[in-house]
Amino acid sequence: MRPENQNIIDYNAVGDRIQKERIKCGFTPKDLAEFSNVSLSAVNEIERGIRRVGLTNLVLIARTLNVGVEYLLFGKKEETSFSRREIKASVLLKECTEEEQDAILQTVETMVKVFADNRERAHSRLTRPDEGKKD
Repeated sequence: MRPENQNIIDYNAVGDRIQKERIKCGFTPKDLAEFSNVSLSAVNEIERGIRRVGLTNLVLIARTLNVGVEYLLFGKKEETSFSRREIKASVLLKECTEEEQDAILQTVETMVKVFADNRERAHSRLTRPDEGKKD
């Protein structure tokens, strides 16, 4: 290895960025370990800069935190707008078969429609309280 390439990655900074993004997602180290399929000891050691993160674990952690590998390595980030709940739902869906994912998505679509209808009915009652009353 050429000397100028030996310290191209600051693993302490990588660990800091992983920890920052984990906290931003509302995850504990245990959550990150579970959702990314990386051991808890590895997550803790990577965040503290004690262990150099391997490529496979880096990719798994980046996917779980919904950030790019390049950001975790070098601090260059493209903004995303996914919430902690959206990330968790995505992680959970990955554990299911395609058929199970389709069934879950159909159920969610139905629930969203029901919730929207309920909100509309509640809004109608608030804006038109006299409608529907019998004398």
